Amino acid sequence: MVILVAPPCRVLWARLGWLSILGGVALASAVDALSLATDQPLLGYPNYLLVWAGFHQVGYAWIDGRLSGAGKRLLPAAIGLVGPYPVAMITSAVDDVSNSSPTRITMAFLGMLQAGLVLSLEKPLTALLRQPGLRFVTVLVNQRITTWFVWHLTVTVGLAHLLLALDDRALLRPSR
Repeated sequence: MVILVAPPCRVLWARLGWLSILGGVALASAVDALSLATDQPLLGYPNYLLVWAGFHQVGYAWIDGRLSGAGKRLLPAAIGLVGPYPVAMITSAVDDVSNSSPTRITMAFLGMLQAGLVLSLEKPLTALLRQPGLRFVTVLVNQRITTWFVWHLTVTVGLAHLLLALDDRALLRPSR
C-alpha cells in the first residue's frame, strides 16, 4: 500500500515538508483515539496506511538532506523515545491493546526511534562497507533476504495452522 501511495506522498513532502509527517501522525492518533474510545478495532485499520505512509515520509527527509548532521538524525530518535509504548510491540493474546493489529501510532514512534538511531550510524556503517569482504557478505545476504523472509512467513503460518488444528489450548495447559 505504501508503494502505491508513494507518488502522492512525494508531492505532499515537496509541498508540506515536515508537516506531512506531523499530519500523518495527527491523523493516525485520531484514528487510534476513535478506535480505542469506541472499543472497535476495525476503526483502527486505516492506520495501516496512515502510520506506514506517514513514517515513509522520513525517508524523503533523509534523501532531501533535511536529516543531515548528528543532531538532526537523533531528532527522530528523541521523538521516538517519548512515544506511548506498552510492553509488547507485537501483539500477544494477553495484551489489552494491540500495537500491530490494527497498526497503532506506537509503531510510528518506534520507527522514528529506530530510523534516528540507524541514520546516526550511517557514516561509520558506510565506512565499514568500504571493506571488500564485509561488502561482499552484505551483498550476498541481501540477495537472499527476501527469500528467507518469505520462507520464514511460510513456516510461521504453517506452524500457526498446525497449532490451531492440534487445539493450541492443550499446549498451554500446565502439566501436572
